[in-house]
Amino acid sequence: MASLDHAFAAAGAEPPRGLWHVLMFVTPHELLRQQLAAQGVDLGPSYAERAGIYDRNEVWAGYREALAAEWVPYLRGERSREEALAALVKRLAPPQE
Repeated sequence: MASLDHAFAAAGAEPPRGLWHVLMFVTPHELLRQQLAAQGVDLGPSYAERAGIYDRNEVWAGYREALAAEWVPYLRGERSREEALAALVKRLAPPQE
């Protein structure tokens, strides 16, 4: 995802390995959840949650938490994409020395 790469590059960092993959689990699930909720349907847990992916991968579980806090509000229209990306960088980029 080019915008994710650019946001991290602007901070002098690279996106954490695997972040884009977790983003690809979280984003479609959240968008579909919103659409189904509007019709009164509960989508339930994501495929990744049902498959135990986050239980087996502590790093990815941390990415999921960061995305839930910083990216999902963008998907819900509560913040801009730029704000969401900046918040992800702030939360996940290693500190600059």
